[in-house]
Amino acid sequence: MSHTSYENARARVQRSELAVPGSSPKMFEKALNSTADFIFLDLEDAVSPNDKVTARENVIKALKEMDWRGNGKTISVRINGLDTHYMYRDVVEIMCQAGEFVDTLLIPKERVATLDKLSAESASAIGKVLPKISKAILEVVNTKEFNIIQNNGSNAFQTIPHVHFHIIPKFEDGLGYQFPSKTYPIDHNEALILANKISSILSD
Repeated sequence: MSHTSYENARARVQRSELAVPGSSPKMFEKALNSTADFIFLDLEDAVSPNDKVTARENVIKALKEMDWRGNGKTISVRINGLDTHYMYRDVVEIMCQAGEFVDTLLIPKERVATLDKLSAESASAIGKVLPKISKAILEVVNTKEFNIIQNNGSNAFQTIPHVHFHIIPKFEDGLGYQFPSKTYPIDHNEALILANKISSILSD
């Protein structure tokens, strides 16, 4: 009789998570050097449909070329929903090309396009965490007022077909949500610093 002996896996803490869009490779290096314990490279709702293939290629490259585990990270990939045509290629290409570098695959629990189709269980879970996330964001950016925007349907300006919420801080100088809406350039390095601070508060 023969057997194979495996070394015990090293326990890793998971105090905080950081999501990084697969379509934004400039943010990968910052995520690698962040204080977050768990990093997930996102192929799902952080990535627009036109960028899905490129994002997948970016993620595979990052998994193979960056030393996530050596920097103390648990590294994961959030694939697209099981009801999408992207999912199959996500799993096959990631696991065939970079499977040895992946710790986990995140599978979206419930994919619905609009709020009225959300299950009571998921709606309740969102209701519990939304105030907590809002409070953490306000603390980090040092303001007291904010908007929460949630669009349902293309005619209502929804561009990503998945229920999600935009928490937008409002500042005394007018910066924040406006009507008609305006867009502002974002410094990805600064955004990652803010994300780390928010994640730290939420992990307490």
